[in-house]
Amino acid sequence: MFRMVSQRCSLEKLRAEAIMEHSVSVSKQGLDKRFSKASISFSKGMLSAALSKQVELSFPEEGKALFGRVLIKDSTRFHIDESLKEHFPGCGGDASSAGVSIQLEYDLKQGGISDIDLQSALDRDSTDALQKKEMIQPKDLIIRDLGYYHGEVITHISTNKAYYISRLHHSCNVYTQAESREKMDFGKLYRQMTKNGEKTIDLTVYLGKKDRIPSRLIIVLMPEDVYAKRIRERKGKNKNQPKCKSRSKDAAKRAEHNARIEGKKGYSVSDEFKDRAHFNLFISNISAQELSGDEIARFYRVRWQIELTFKVWKSLMHIHELRKVKYERFVSFIYMSLLWIVVHWKILFPWQHFLYRQQGRLISLFKAMDTLKDHCRKIRFLLRASQIVAGKALRRLYELLADHQWLEKKKNKESFSDLYGLLFCKSNIYD
Repeated sequence: MFRMVSQRCSLEKLRAEAIMEHSVSVSKQGLDKRFSKASISFSKGMLSAALSKQVELSFPEEGKALFGRVLIKDSTRFHIDESLKEHFPGCGGDASSAGVSIQLEYDLKQGGISDIDLQSALDRDSTDALQKKEMIQPKDLIIRDLGYYHGEVITHISTNKAYYISRLHHSCNVYTQAESREKMDFGKLYRQMTKNGEKTIDLTVYLGKKDRIPSRLIIVLMPEDVYAKRIRERKGKNKNQPKCKSRSKDAAKRAEHNARIEGKKGYSVSDEFKDRAHFNLFISNISAQELSGDEIARFYRVRWQIELTFKVWKSLMHIHELRKVKYERFVSFIYMSLLWIVVHWKILFPWQHFLYRQQGRLISLFKAMDTLKDHCRKIRFLLRASQIVAGKALRRLYELLADHQWLEKKKNKESFSDLYGLLFCKSNIYD
């Protein structure tokens, strides 16, 4: 089915697929009627079932590991036809009036997907984090970007004996003392570090004007060319930032507040943004005895793997490309596309884990998913084949993945393989 979705499938093509692949004769009108609330429920149920029956990888001495799961999360957004704006409202204004957001969270150690959720493009990542905070388990390491920052979630992670690594949110007030009324002066800090020749500072701070959440703050001074690029990009965004119609007065106030701090359209680049732009700022509740400041910054870089995942979804699988269709058909296709992704994900990650333990190298996600996409029909056959036949075919597929599918290392640059090794080293898995 996914192959057909990626080709902007018509009802006629789906009808032909049903006849040739499944010996099911159905008219276009009959097929269209089958896209209903029931088909949405069925496709969503299939996806949920696939997520609940993922492969559990066994690790030696797992009880001694610093981290249980290492969860990275992000969302990808794309515009859809305006006929669906009632179900999936978009920003409107200069942007599309209809759009979707797909939330994805997965475990870098196990490869298991802990959350896939279809939402409106207007739904905030921070709201998603708050609504799903109960999914966090003790010893989890949560790595997310700024959009998911929420003080209550940060407190919940620490209270439940889990860990977090995040960039410091641009609107978050920072205090060096719990009772202090004066915020940390990043401009003064920049001048001090420059004068003393310091590159990194590791401090205990308190986050939030009201919450005063104790946290570790790792401050990394960036080169001047990086600072200049950040200011230049911010000024460019000020000119091109699309207007988004907020759904409520509270949302409008939050958007205006963030715009003033970040320097969005209608506002000049603020002094506070300029001061913070000199640094990479990371917050965490992991002690310095367990991870150094440098390791915290390196660990955060693994979050970019989820960006690569979204790139695969769009460039290889074209999940964001679908012709104008009715709501029930659209949602059914999205869920079945995600199911296709989960199935291929299950095939890939156990094999990647095995090869890494055997050879110390990683398979390229992009190359491997491209290969699996090319063998889509064979994989569909395996799902209906006997265990013996499926086992032999999977073995041949695995051998194909291990042949010239390796993640390439860039010269003089730390690769994901190096970061992956750091992850397992700190987890005490391969000791």
